[in-house]
Amino acid sequence: MGMKINISVSVAAIILAGMAATGCDFLRKVAGRPTSAQLEAAVAVREAEEQAQHQARLDSARRVAQAVEDSLKAVQAQAVAPVEIRNFIIVGTFSEPKNAEKKKRMLEADGYKVEVFNFRFGKKGVGIEGAVTAAETKRMMQELIRKGVCSQGSWILEKH
Repeated sequence: MGMKINISVSVAAIILAGMAATGCDFLRKVAGRPTSAQLEAAVAVREAEEQAQHQARLDSARRVAQAVEDSLKAVQAQAVAPVEIRNFIIVGTFSEPKNAEKKKRMLEADGYKVEVFNFRFGKKGVGIEGAVTAAETKRMMQELIRKGVCSQGSWILEKH
């Protein structure tokens, strides 16, 4: 019986010495459980896997966002620009280009925006830029007639 006690005391002493030197890892090894280092390594692997999954989701979201942006650019590139309609009050037509230019300079000196148009048979038309709408341009033309800038024979040209 004395021998059993000595062995038990010796085993207990070894266990206590092992615990003092390695902490709980000794008991974990004896019990077949993972050590602190193994647990830390497993946590690091798990965190790396979660980070990789998070990065994969971010990359996927970026690809989707880029695809949407590319689609929008494609749609915008295919969009038809609205046709700009500009109204002009034709104040005169001229057979001689120099007379059209003279009229243009005179109107520009009075502060009007003027454009010269090429009409059939070599005629040049001189037009004052009108308003955005035809109705506003017509009112503007009536005012110009009243001021003597253009005659009753003036007309409105819509330029597309």
